[in-house]
Amino acid sequence: MVGTPSSPSADYRDYADVCFREFGDRVKHWITFNEPWTFCALGYARGLHAPGRCSPSEAGGCRRGDSGREPYIVAHHQLLAHAEAVKLYRNKYKESQKGMIGITLVSSWFIPVTASKLNKDAAQRALDFMLGWFMDPITQGDYPFSMRSLIRDRLPEFTEEQSKVLIGSIDFLGLNYYTSNYASSIPFSDDLLPDYMTDARTNLTGIDEVNNGTLSLQEALKDDTRIDYYHRHLQQIRRAINAVNHEKYVKREHERDGNEEERRVEGMGTMI
Repeated sequence: MVGTPSSPSADYRDYADVCFREFGDRVKHWITFNEPWTFCALGYARGLHAPGRCSPSEAGGCRRGDSGREPYIVAHHQLLAHAEAVKLYRNKYKESQKGMIGITLVSSWFIPVTASKLNKDAAQRALDFMLGWFMDPITQGDYPFSMRSLIRDRLPEFTEEQSKVLIGSIDFLGLNYYTSNYASSIPFSDDLLPDYMTDARTNLTGIDEVNNGTLSLQEALKDDTRIDYYHRHLQQIRRAINAVNHEKYVKREHERDGNEEERRVEGMGTMI
């Protein structure tokens, strides 16, 4: 078993079993976790989200926590819980319910602030520590090499059996993304305390647009830069969709008389 009878992953499996049993006749697309990174990084590294834990040195001023260990432990248990839920669904429900199960991750995109190798490596590490933290275990069975080499014994280990269950544990992948950051390398220093927020040895910056409150509505609506951004962005999304096999969740069903068309969205359930 990936999870022992009293483990968090076993508890989550039991919870998922109830969801599958009670709602599986209607829900055909299951998401085990939505943005597990957010829960780990903001809840256990920075203390900004529930349960509000972080090291006392963090700006959040948490009373309890360990930003250098707890985020990794929590993420590890979430991954094992995800694997347990997927294994259960595939073994017990998938054949009869004809559904799919996956996970939704979140990631920024990271651009090297200069073309130097140091900053290119920093951008890759930033991606490893946000997306690869969860994506690598479910595709390769282990955390990214950069995380293993930098975090060392603070990063939990997967057993051989756990790795096997994790690999391929998605029928589909959801990806939320909100912004991009410039990435630059932070030199190694003994002054850096063990902390998820600095473990990647990467400094992240961005550009904030100033809100010009003096513009009239007509002037503000002439937003050619943003319009062009969205136009080109949606073009690239369309290219990506056309380049891969994809599932259309919105289906059209014609009435028997052929005069009316009904749009229906397949049920989707998010457990966490």
